[in-house]
Amino acid sequence: MSGCVSTDDSEPQPSDDSPADDEPESTDADPEEPEVPDDIAAMYEHLPAESAVEMEYQLFMFADLDEFESRKELGVEGDIIDAFDDIEFEDANYLTLIRSNGYGSVIGALSGDFDRPEPGTEVGSEGDWRLAEDDQYAFASDDGIAVFAADQSGPQSDSAEAAVDADVESLGASADGVPEAFGRLEDSGFVVFIPDVDGTIFSGIGHEKLRAMAAGFETYPGQQDGTVENEYLLYPADGATIDDDDVSDLLPVIEQGEVLETEIERDDAVYVEAVVEQPLRRDPDAAPDAEIRSSFDPDEGTVEIKHRAGDTIDADELELWIDGERAARQPADRHDEFAAGNTIETEAEPLTAIALRWVDEEETVQYVYVQLIVGEDDFTASYDYDATAVEVTYRGDREADPTKLAVRRERSDGTRPTEQVDTSQETLTAGDTITIGDVELEESIALRPDIPNEPRGAYWTVLHFRASPPRVHFRQREEGVTVTYHGDQELQASEIRVLVDDEPAATQFEDDHETLGGRDSVTLEGVQTGSEVVAEWVEPDEPMEVGSLLVTPQSHLESSYAADGTVSIKHAQGEPIDAANLELRVEGEVADEQFVDDHDTFAEGDTFSTVVEPFVVVSVEWVGAEESTDSTEDDTGEDSASGGVERSIRAGSQTQLVQFVTGQEFIDVGYDPDAGEVELVYVGEPQADPDRLVVQRRGDAAPGGETAIFSEEYDTLTQGDSVVLDDVATDERMQVVLSDDAAAHRAIVHFTPEPRYSFRFDERDGEVIMTYYGEIDRDAEQFRVLVDGEQTEIQPADEYDTVSMEDELELGEFASGVTLVVEWTVPDEPVEVDNHVVLPDAAFAADYDPEAGTVAVTHAGGDALDATHLGIAVQPVTDGLVDWEGADTVTEGDATTIAAPEQPRAVYVVYREGGVLEEIEFGDEP
Repeated sequence: MSGCVSTDDSEPQPSDDSPADDEPESTDADPEEPEVPDDIAAMYEHLPAESAVEMEYQLFMFADLDEFESRKELGVEGDIIDAFDDIEFEDANYLTLIRSNGYGSVIGALSGDFDRPEPGTEVGSEGDWRLAEDDQYAFASDDGIAVFAADQSGPQSDSAEAAVDADVESLGASADGVPEAFGRLEDSGFVVFIPDVDGTIFSGIGHEKLRAMAAGFETYPGQQDGTVENEYLLYPADGATIDDDDVSDLLPVIEQGEVLETEIERDDAVYVEAVVEQPLRRDPDAAPDAEIRSSFDPDEGTVEIKHRAGDTIDADELELWIDGERAARQPADRHDEFAAGNTIETEAEPLTAIALRWVDEEETVQYVYVQLIVGEDDFTASYDYDATAVEVTYRGDREADPTKLAVRRERSDGTRPTEQVDTSQETLTAGDTITIGDVELEESIALRPDIPNEPRGAYWTVLHFRASPPRVHFRQREEGVTVTYHGDQELQASEIRVLVDDEPAATQFEDDHETLGGRDSVTLEGVQTGSEVVAEWVEPDEPMEVGSLLVTPQSHLESSYAADGTVSIKHAQGEPIDAANLELRVEGEVADEQFVDDHDTFAEGDTFSTVVEPFVVVSVEWVGAEESTDSTEDDTGEDSASGGVERSIRAGSQTQLVQFVTGQEFIDVGYDPDAGEVELVYVGEPQADPDRLVVQRRGDAAPGGETAIFSEEYDTLTQGDSVVLDDVATDERMQVVLSDDAAAHRAIVHFTPEPRYSFRFDERDGEVIMTYYGEIDRDAEQFRVLVDGEQTEIQPADEYDTVSMEDELELGEFASGVTLVVEWTVPDEPVEVDNHVVLPDAAFAADYDPEAGTVAVTHAGGDALDATHLGIAVQPVTDGLVDWEGADTVTEGDATTIAAPEQPRAVYVVYREGGVLEEIEFGDEP
């Protein structure tokens, strides 16, 4: 819903068409009771009441599909229609959805002029109703009507069955205000009704005088553009009256656009017609291609916005925003054009929010080049589990005003209330803390500037923190099991306890560390195969398990499937395995022939073979000794040293060593671009079951869904059998997959007619080598290679008639910095399918200074480079690439310094955002 998720606190702005006094036009009216359209009433007779499914319905949506040209115009709410392959969109009339459980559950119905649809797999019937399920939904369908239900865990068959149970109360007979709301707003193409604004959906609407609301839109809210007329029903809370001022307060929260005019009528509910100017649409592709960066100078207290490279921008198309409002001095007051080298400077203090936005009013599009909150990296957070509180610490060098901050909570029930920061401090200095209480585990807080949500397209957050248990990572190596702390906050090492088979490990974190930060680890030696290693967080009153690992054989097994249907498993490397602990499974079932039939111990060089039919999932499982331990009491009946933490250890603990699908090489693909046909040929020697295969087609012009085309043509597949797919568009994506749900639609073949990313480039002895890695052989004349818009001297057709996997082409020598482009010429307009930037010859070095908390990157020799062409990534410190600062041209000996408060793992020097010039890895210690 377009406006209901808005948190915009700005007042609606007047326009030239608004009434002169800027007040909404208001009249008292006594309209006739709206009649509920028969089609709507009929749909709600097929949906169960809340009491029948033990849910609280929190949002109702209704769409008149005659107002939409395609399902895509319905946004995400129309995704359900894709489940009905046998319903043409023009045959569907109405769609209704009901959300509950914080948007996690849905029940709804689709009606129209169609025969009984057959989505999913049939699981039963009730009279003329067909009951079915797929991976996501449960269905009940009959002629002209289809009911569906799901929640986050998958299909909700109880809800679907309740919809067709004659003894279950229907929503139509029990709904309070739902049909009336839809009846009053029936002229709108898309209607939403929220029966309780204090519920868990769109909680930002909350208003002490408002009980419920409905909204009617001309089309799906996310598709609205320009000036539109929307309508609302506002239901007052008990004993409250919603006056015109209240309407003016509510509409900017409900409606994401700018309200220009309103007309108001009153009866039991307040009816509002609003003329709304929709916000500009974000479109980065339409914006000038310019590299614009910002930086803060703490000594001067200023922010500089610099145009570093790219297109020149008309300054009249740029807007400077400060703290959610347009700045008094705009870019056009400083420049006629904003070109490379130009800057915009403005004064700023900590927590000032600054944005530079490009706007094309005529095309109603915008793009935010710069958004910056001064000092946003100067806040850290930690969680006190027992106090259920988040402690936010300020580490900035300059004083900050805490009254400029608000806290948005993201609660487990789905609500997102926003509140002012509660602090008695007038200013924040380095080391000061803000306590945010009543934060339960797995809930989040977002620290945000308390400013209007402007400009649209900028998203203001100083800090986002999730209250979660410490995270640990386990890695099994030859020397032992390494347990690594990956938490977001510093812990005392004694807070993490490591157990092996329920007993404290011989080595603990506190043996090697006083405190734990990112990637601190401990290694356990001599842990036996089959043991379970567990990490516990002992800081809470009740210790909490935060990770575990089953120690498995350190062995590498290789699998192969021969043309005659023989599966072979080879022990390629690693420790021997007791064959009694290995299981071969086919489609999840234990196979008749097993490793123990041929081996006592499966050791390096050993092979096990058996015959398996094509197109099935084969796996090798290591199965540990049978265990039944379900508590941590010792033989005396007392809790063991693990602290009495209850834990479930699976009997016959197991892990998967190998898994693969047989016959993945048994389907060949042929493509005829002139005929628009794809031929799929079965080339395997064993006979195969065609029912195991379906074809999926995706793309704007593709039919979508799945087709059992092999089983439609053949009862049994034999070598040479083929099927042909017609009307294949060049941008279509298709794959042959296993039809068995248990196989999770594992792919046998992927194919896209457009050969995107089918080439690899190498530079050897100064020459560029291009290698083909496409899925199928192709006519070499379909490709051409360009440099600076002109064909290169050597083309693929000069060397090959047909290009096949790993065919190489020596293109020659090229100047550093130029871009080679490969085009596919089959479409009327050739398509770029690959490119390569010829890298300059330059070396770089990097040094980490833990005391200064910096990484220095130095040009160590080679070509001089334009600084604007260089980017640096420091993992895990930087968020993407950062600029090379300090020089316009980078030559040998030049260096740039990047803040790195923690030990980096690696530094990457990147040329033109594509080619890696240097990768410098750091060890675990500085």
